[in-house]
Amino acid sequence: MYRQVVSRGTRPSLFLGKAYHAGCPPNPGAGSLELIPHNTVHTWTDSLDSKKLGYDYQQVDIPWLKVNHRRKYPRSAAKQAHDQKYLSFPLTLSSIARTTVNRPKQESRSDQEKEEVLVIDIDYDKTKGIRFDVLINDQGDDQIRPVHSEFAGSFVSLAHSHLHGDGSTRTSTSFSLGITNLLEDIEVKDDDSIVVTLVPRYGEKYVTIKGIKIKHAALEDENI
Repeated sequence: MYRQVVSRGTRPSLFLGKAYHAGCPPNPGAGSLELIPHNTVHTWTDSLDSKKLGYDYQQVDIPWLKVNHRRKYPRSAAKQAHDQKYLSFPLTLSSIARTTVNRPKQESRSDQEKEEVLVIDIDYDKTKGIRFDVLINDQGDDQIRPVHSEFAGSFVSLAHSHLHGDGSTRTSTSFSLGITNLLEDIEVKDDDSIVVTLVPRYGEKYVTIKGIKIKHAALEDENI
């Protein structure tokens, strides 16, 4: 570590790698830390115990690991949220959008080894930064924050100027959120549907929502 970080890293180009300018061929030359130990750590196996790698973390409490979110709305209000319409897709997320999403059938929800997953298919311009929040059974007042149980998560993408493949600035992907614990927290785990609210937070160009669905995924399933 001393050799890679200190004695071989006496200059920025030696430590961080050679400068990469627009129009230059890729991979002009990696720095000392990039090659070893960075790449070594990527290829290392059987080292779940960091002490085998020669370091350890201080044993301290992790306050966020067992945090309890508080519900913004009472159970009665969550029920009222079901009086919503089904939106048609695709739609342009130019403002707050709320839609009812049906859940899997009751009998298939009893398997404790499966996670209920909210899947949002999206298309956007990857050269522009974007963010939108996902809320479950809110009341449309835009007051839900990450501290609340109804807050499911956020999709965030930084602006990327480099293009690949056909050079298109558009990209399509899916945003998956595990919601089993959330539905239990807001006491709607036995409901047949939920209301999903998408709140655009920033972005010069709007995101296209191609579809929203809920599916089940086994705990070991990596293809959600």
